[in-house]
Amino acid sequence: MSAPPATLAVRRRLGRLVADAAAVAERLAFWAGVALPCLHLPLLAVYGVTPDTTPVLLALWALHAAALLAGRRHSPEERHDQRDRRARRNGAADDRRDRPERSTDP
Repeated sequence: MSAPPATLAVRRRLGRLVADAAAVAERLAFWAGVALPCLHLPLLAVYGVTPDTTPVLLALWALHAAALLAGRRHSPEERHDQRDRRARRNGAADDRRDRPERSTDP
């Protein structure tokens, strides 16, 4: 027995929502990886490595590594249609399937 069409539509939309949230998180992680050196490099240049700055520097370096890892697939020049194609390839459903077909007859 298959699920009702409304349930399938909800699953598709939920899958699309999760894919969009993952894309936003990936984008934020990418830009955090770009921006984080603006914090730890001046800290390192001004104060150096001391017992007081070591925990802060280690935390910033770990955060930077995590951001680079999480945002590694984001391409700032990627167009929306390429992103949609990649999302569909990764298993996200397209909302257009939920809409009824439009007639093009005049």
